[in-house]
Amino acid sequence: MAANIIRKQLNILLVLLILGVGFATTYGAAASGQKPRGDTSLDRRHEQVGTWQCSGITTAPHGTERPYYGLMENAWTLDGQWLKVHFVEQDPITPEPFIEDQYWGYTESTGKHARTIMTNDGSFGVLDSNGWQQDTMVWDGTYTTGGVTLEFTETIERIKAERYRWYGAISQDGTVLGRYDLICKRK
Repeated sequence: MAANIIRKQLNILLVLLILGVGFATTYGAAASGQKPRGDTSLDRRHEQVGTWQCSGITTAPHGTERPYYGLMENAWTLDGQWLKVHFVEQDPITPEPFIEDQYWGYTESTGKHARTIMTNDGSFGVLDSNGWQQDTMVWDGTYTTGGVTLEFTETIERIKAERYRWYGAISQDGTVLGRYDLICKRK
């Protein structure tokens, strides 16, 4: 039973890490497949398209840090309305890698971004953002796992065109349950 609880806590932390991974950005990326609709100057999802190699750390509720690695492939879907982010954990600590699909939308009239997240362990999340402020984007929302809904916040910072940093935390009732810090590089 304790092993299942620990696995679930680690999966929560991994999801948070993946959230950051899933939205790695770059200015010069060429889109493949479907093209986005509308004005992309404020949207910038087109910068996400492609394959990314990610590595960093995650910190469990008891403070233990561990390395984390993943590969994500981002492409347009649903007639260019949504960016689909497909992430697969590399070098997992459990027998099965963590897999996540995310859908990232943008509403031009409001300038708001929204993300829906679904995972191979049945967890899901919903996040929103007011968009980019220079080279920083902040996301807030919830993540539900095992019937428990948690608060989630994430910040994405552009380091340079082919490299971004993501860091964030998951919490419950104001208590931080885990943190992550991740760098993703375009392959």
